Amino acid sequence: MIEAPKYPIGDSHYRSMGLLANPFRVQEQVEGDVAPTRLAKHVNSTALLSALDASASDPKTRPVWVLKSDQIPHSYHRSAVSEALSSMSGVNGLGLLAVYVPLTMMRFGRVRSALSGLAERLGGPGFPYVLGSACAVALENFDESLDAFAGLEGIDLEPFRASLAADLADGAAKIFGPCEDERAGAANLDVVMRDSLNRQEVHEIDPEESDDDGETGEEDEPTSLREGPTAAEVEQLAVSDYVLAHIKEHISPVIARGLRVYRQSGVDAMAQEFKITRAPRKTLGALARFATGYYRAVVIVYDQLDGWHAVPDALRIKIVSTLSTMRWTLQGHGILAFAATPGQVPELEEQFAASSKVEWTAGELLALQSGDADAFPAIALWLCKTCASADAELLDVAVLVQRVQESCGPEADLISLLRAAGEIIDAD
Repeated sequence: MIEAPKYPIGDSHYRSMGLLANPFRVQEQVEGDVAPTRLAKHVNSTALLSALDASASDPKTRPVWVLKSDQIPHSYHRSAVSEALSSMSGVNGLGLLAVYVPLTMMRFGRVRSALSGLAERLGGPGFPYVLGSACAVALENFDESLDAFAGLEGIDLEPFRASLAADLADGAAKIFGPCEDERAGAANLDVVMRDSLNRQEVHEIDPEESDDDGETGEEDEPTSLREGPTAAEVEQLAVSDYVLAHIKEHISPVIARGLRVYRQSGVDAMAQEFKITRAPRKTLGALARFATGYYRAVVIVYDQLDGWHAVPDALRIKIVSTLSTMRWTLQGHGILAFAATPGQVPELEEQFAASSKVEWTAGELLALQSGDADAFPAIALWLCKTCASADAELLDVAVLVQRVQESCGPEADLISLLRAAGEIIDAD
């Protein structure tokens, strides 16, 4: 049995050792997986997260390319992707928000597939903090040219600022109301989704966009909002109106419209509203900028690319061109990540040849599965190097191995050595 780590991935405890996570401990326990299998999947996941973590610290947010090995079962790859995505959801120590886009999802649009995923993910547990960050910016960087600015006259904004400074989520609730999936009296989700789909279908799936194109118009206004006044105080309404105007002017009118729907109807309706745009690339970039008021970066993971050979040549060219343009739209706020076996998607490999490379190999997997305690030094080195981060120099693995062997004695089996190493890494 491999224990769960004491600290979350990306914690300063691990970063101080030059690690992103504990290489010898696994958060998610999967029924049927033996310890060597779980560790092998865990280190591949952490290798991807380490590359993404480094890219998020790069102003250019360099793309990441995962080279899947055809020498190990596909289940190892699927599990590594799943663990990585789980580590980049909600509020997490990495500060990354991930969207998963398998190739088949592109039938909903080359950009809209990612846009739809990001709209949904933004409605997760991290949303109150994203909204709170946007509120804090609006109240610290006044735009007196906005009509809504006049509505702030006579309002003491200091309590709102203080609340945001103390807790972004609580501060956002004081301006937009509590974070609820569906507010009392709002239209139910079925009605909201039908209304959203009807308004999405008005627009082209893959429009030809220019930087001057507008994102939205009057025809995109929702029809499913509940009627009548809200229960919010007058001051709260005035402040939220100003924040909405600020976001509309400085980030995106689509996001402002979505947040207006959030104020009335809740998170579920807001997520559907973010998808309604005539300029999906521009809106995707805006959502990424909105999200990175709180997160370090948005990550869009393209996977399950084994059907690429069946994609017509003309469509392949369009996909490559779209993703290349998206890469620059998202620069500084979003990271494109691809997972494929060598030669599986040659056009994309060529286009993104300068990506940071991550190799998902068997490594010391055979040694792990053999249970040979004599292989522990090589296994420990593989695990630690694969889970390394760029924050500090990697701990001296030889010293770690010596400590483990001295504490466990010469008769210890491999699992006991691995467990002891995990305990030392987690020790205060």
